[in-house]
Amino acid sequence: MQSHPTARRPKRRQHCQTVENRRHAEDLMKHAFYGLMITLLLVLGVLPAQAQTPLRVICVESGPLEYNLRLLDGMIQELYRHDCLISFPPPRGQIPRSKAFWTWCTQNVNKQRLVFLPDGFYSFGWDESKRRMLRHEIRKRVLINRDVDLILAIGTPAGLDMAALSPHVPVMVVGVTNAIEAGIVPSVLDSGQDNLVAIVEPKRYYQQLKYFQQILPFKRLGISYEDSPAGKSMISLAEIEEAAADLGFELVRCTSDLYNNSEVVTEHLSACHRQFVKEQVDAVYLTYSTKLSSRQKQQILTPLIQAGIPTFSQSLSDDVKNGALLSFVDSGFAEGLFAAEILLNIATGKSPRSLSQHFQSPKLLAINLRTATLLGWDPPLEVLLSIDEFFQ
Repeated sequence: MQSHPTARRPKRRQHCQTVENRRHAEDLMKHAFYGLMITLLLVLGVLPAQAQTPLRVICVESGPLEYNLRLLDGMIQELYRHDCLISFPPPRGQIPRSKAFWTWCTQNVNKQRLVFLPDGFYSFGWDESKRRMLRHEIRKRVLINRDVDLILAIGTPAGLDMAALSPHVPVMVVGVTNAIEAGIVPSVLDSGQDNLVAIVEPKRYYQQLKYFQQILPFKRLGISYEDSPAGKSMISLAEIEEAAADLGFELVRCTSDLYNNSEVVTEHLSACHRQFVKEQVDAVYLTYSTKLSSRQKQQILTPLIQAGIPTFSQSLSDDVKNGALLSFVDSGFAEGLFAAEILLNIATGKSPRSLSQHFQSPKLLAINLRTATLLGWDPPLEVLLSIDEFFQ
């Protein structure tokens, strides 16, 4: 009688172990299934791949330009909208230099998502010797220190240098006149490198010139630029020459040093503009150069206005504010918005090469009404309807 329950005990323990093993196997199958589904969703792009640590970012600037400030302004506005900043961005135009923008970002970024490294701002100020030194310094930091997850390169020279730096660190190139013509990327559809993305707006300056010629027909157009590979790329000379050939106007050229200090550039541009007056050009296309003050811009434009020559700005409506007749409304801010979207995609683990590089700037005009009056030009209604910014 006592042996019967004793005989049953091993069977009961065996039964419990069988149930426990079955449940364990089912749990393993569930975990495997969920893991497989998450992996599949990531591969299909349904879920973003989250970076394990915040993206550590540095910035390399070719040199100071008003366009860069507009671009960085747009960028931080968009980052704020995506909860990547802990403070509201400063009012537009309040920060006068790119380095000051960077300092503000280092102090106000949401470090759970991004880290703008406090010692991560570099600018060689259009100085070739300093450019070589910084290129070596950044290469050492990227390859040896390995404390950089993304390089933001602003401007053509910086873009060229950083794109060739290392295939292991993502590089985002912005603020470039023509990334394809400069040789940074081969096409708008493909950056050519897995770690590289560059913002490209095809035919931006071709379309500008076409529109300006429709508004105020010209046959002889004055342009100033530095006669070097970097200088020609900076203003997208090949695109300007293509427009001249297709649209049937002649380019009257003045080559000079336009990436020196602002006083030297002011002197050289003033000489070029006096030359254009003597050669009786029909209009002048104001190309990119070193950042000038409002006083300096007004100074170089005075001989052209006095001679009754209309001026179109390649870069900013800020030129229009200081006396140029027409420009498209600042595309730097819009490019900054676009750049922020690219940055956020890289932060979630997407390959730079997989991201769209195609950017389209707004097609709205800025006009200086006082300059129009001095030139005796009464803008037609269709032009007035496309104007977004008026300056007196």
